[in-house]
Amino acid sequence: MRKPCLLDKIRQRLSVVGLEINEEKSGVVCCKDSNRKEDHPKVKFTYLGFDFGPRKAINRYGDIFCSFLPGIGLKARGKLMRTIGSWKLGRLTRFSISELSKMFNPVLRGWMQYYGKFYSGALYLVYRHFDLALSRWIRRKFSNLSRHKTQAFNLMAKIRTREPNLFVHWEKWNPELVK
Repeated sequence: MRKPCLLDKIRQRLSVVGLEINEEKSGVVCCKDSNRKEDHPKVKFTYLGFDFGPRKAINRYGDIFCSFLPGIGLKARGKLMRTIGSWKLGRLTRFSISELSKMFNPVLRGWMQYYGKFYSGALYLVYRHFDLALSRWIRRKFSNLSRHKTQAFNLMAKIRTREPNLFVHWEKWNPELVK
């Protein structure tokens, strides 16, 4: 006779109160971190758009260690990037950059407040994607930059330096622009 696993015990306890486990959505996950070294088949899970799993962390003394932390999930990040693509920023050349800021800052701020609550560095790729779309806007807005990606990035860097609070993610991060 096999020894009952943790999932069997949970299944049994829920049946006492008239509930049952959804086999597709349920499982036991090991919250692997620096203190739990053993190997397990599942060490991460997704919930409410966050991927919970082992991540690099830094303690108050500056030491790096492994901790079990939430961060934006891959599916959620992909959805946000598709949303940015659906805005078709490059085609909004009739607007000024400050008008674009007023249009998109509420959405960008909402993403930062929800997904940036934990492990905000995982949002970097989303905001970099927005910056790439913004550079395409610059290249279409200013016809002399249409074939000059580097110069468009340099112009965006100047704008960022001059007005660091224009976009909400510029306030938090000042990432190197991809050239």
